Amino acid sequence: MIETMLDYFISIPAVTLAMAQGGDFIGGANEGEKPRLCRLRRKAMNVLFCSCERQWNMFGRRNEDVNAYVCGNLRGQLFLTVMQAKITQVQTQKNKGIITDAYLESGTYVKSFYTVMYAPSCVQIGVLKDSRAPENARIHHKINWHHCAPKILREEWKKPIND
Repeated sequence: MIETMLDYFISIPAVTLAMAQGGDFIGGANEGEKPRLCRLRRKAMNVLFCSCERQWNMFGRRNEDVNAYVCGNLRGQLFLTVMQAKITQVQTQKNKGIITDAYLESGTYVKSFYTVMYAPSCVQIGVLKDSRAPENARIHHKINWHHCAPKILREEWKKPIND
């Protein structure tokens, strides 16, 4: 799987390619999407393929992976998550050390608001709910993808130029 993903990453112009996370499948694997042969999403978090020749920037002290793909998408960079490979990680803010302590101290509001500060045109604060455990609802970023990532239309939809 790693070799296949790496081969795919090398063959495309994306600045990074990530594996899906459990939250990407909330509502079902095809939620809000038409079934396709190759399922991709315009984000990249946690487990990434990167190249020194395809540079991109991390922004902020919190939520920097989200800040990077939001700001990168706004600038026309391609950040992708492939939905055919999934990582399983420990529950948010349960893993001791690293930056978890800072997130626990200031809460997910501060973490999420960093992305709002970087991209107020397409990110807002929302509530992330788990229908199986409503008591675990938490503040989280909410990205409006219609305002975040450019859409490139097929040539067939191009408007004719009037001379």
